[in-house]
Amino acid sequence: MQLSKRVIAGLAAASAVALAAPANAEWNLDVYAGPTYEHDDSDPGELTVGGRAGYFFSLIGPVDFGLFADSSAVFDDDDDEGTDFRFVPTTALALLRYRLFETEGLGIHPYFGAGPSVVWSEYEAAGSDDDEVDLGLDARAGLRAILLDHFALFAEYRLNYFEADFDFSQPGVGDVDDVFHAALFGVGYRFIPAPPPPPPPAPAPEPVAAAAPLPPPTKKKIVLRGVTFEFDRAQLTPAATGVLDAAVAALGEAPDAEVIVEGHTDAVGSDTYNMGLSQRRADSVRDYLVDKGVAADRLETRAFGESMPVADNDTAEGRAHNRRVELDVIID
Repeated sequence: MQLSKRVIAGLAAASAVALAAPANAEWNLDVYAGPTYEHDDSDPGELTVGGRAGYFFSLIGPVDFGLFADSSAVFDDDDDEGTDFRFVPTTALALLRYRLFETEGLGIHPYFGAGPSVVWSEYEAAGSDDDEVDLGLDARAGLRAILLDHFALFAEYRLNYFEADFDFSQPGVGDVDDVFHAALFGVGYRFIPAPPPPPPPAPAPEPVAAAAPLPPPTKKKIVLRGVTFEFDRAQLTPAATGVLDAAVAALGEAPDAEVIVEGHTDAVGSDTYNMGLSQRRADSVRDYLVDKGVAADRLETRAFGESMPVADNDTAEGRAHNRRVELDVIID
């Protein structure tokens, strides 16, 4: 009971991380298990179970910074030796991750980090027991696989160091000054923030009076903005369909117009991946226009990836504006 209370208290400390979370933070919730070993002990590792909660936010390019509260329990019930040692480290972790590979529904993210820990430990020996609360250090490195956008599997190496001096009468009994290694395996879930709403569409042009003389044939380029997408997806937002419905109506009044559908992305991810994502977004808009009655032979798609931003890629709002498709309408 005493140990379980400390495990629960350690996990509850994760709520304090929310106080400093950026508005565009990607929240993660993980649970894990695995063996922990002393550095000079060849015996089988002791059972470790734990979890953590925290968030990542974009630092620069594909590198993200994270803050996490992590707590676990390490059990040692080796009654044959007449001793029982267990400890609960609760760590404030600072992590760096690198989005090595990302595509729709799949990602590979290596990470590493460290932080201070508060360690509760209990030692039973020679018919008596004592417990301690000490400061320690925690370092770790791992590899995380993202599945179906929200789920994750990960493998992680962890190193714990702390010193404890238990109050026993026998000399040499109860001193703990050691490094503990752990091989952990777990599952996680991530909460991806919704992008901010796109700017309102530009007002429709004033209709030309029927009696007005027609201008001489010219070519002009009309760019319709406001066609935006959710992060890492080619699915149109509800606001985007409203803009495209207005475009369908305008194209119906200009049956000779030709349309170039241009796809764009933000700067998150590799150039190659973003070029493919921008092509999928352009194809998504083309398919929407065709479904609404625009002839397919009037439409051409082009992909530009992250090469033509219209806003700052260092902010969540700017990245949302850059995830877009533009329609270039060429009217003779």
